[in-house]
Amino acid sequence: MKIHGVYKCHICGESLQDVTPERHIIRQFVDIPEIKVKVIEHRAEIKKCPKCRRKNIGKFPEGITNTVQYSEKVKAIAFYLTQYQLIPYKRGSELIDDMFGIKLSQGTIVNFNKGCYYALGPIENKIKNSITNDAGAIHFDETGIYIDKKRQWLHVASNDKYTYYQAHEKCRQKVIDEINILPNFTVTAVMTASKLIISILIVITLYAKLIF
Repeated sequence: MKIHGVYKCHICGESLQDVTPERHIIRQFVDIPEIKVKVIEHRAEIKKCPKCRRKNIGKFPEGITNTVQYSEKVKAIAFYLTQYQLIPYKRGSELIDDMFGIKLSQGTIVNFNKGCYYALGPIENKIKNSITNDAGAIHFDETGIYIDKKRQWLHVASNDKYTYYQAHEKCRQKVIDEINILPNFTVTAVMTASKLIISILIVITLYAKLIF
């Protein structure tokens, strides 16, 4: 914050040094600070024991396993650009280089995204369990999408808190069994009326009557 003072009257020249300001007129200037990449080099010593002649190697900190590796912040930026903003891998790599001076290959970004995919496994299971065990109405649907120029299906299941998506090459019973939400659902389902869905609902209804 910078204060721009008034030290004398612009009309008569009287000193205003000891006069308390009535108020301030505020104008804000927004800027981005210079971005600097921080590189920490870890060196593990290698020493040979003068007595037994055995080689001893210093221990790296936990998580430092490769010759060159990247922090979770770098991975998060690459994931955000390519998976949320849907920027192609090549342009995402160029953008990270232009903004941060970090050169990432497209293959490295792919590996970042794979790691994030596996790390999100427990969250995916939580979403599926929440929808499957919901006592209210659940929405089910599917729509056609293209992946690598091939026609596929995006399946969706959602309640008032969570939405679960899964893309698949087919829109059939096998896919619904793989997702494993609708076959285990026994309350109220809201969906488009395809023959496959209707047949599954009939089975679910009969199963619910047998249980209750």
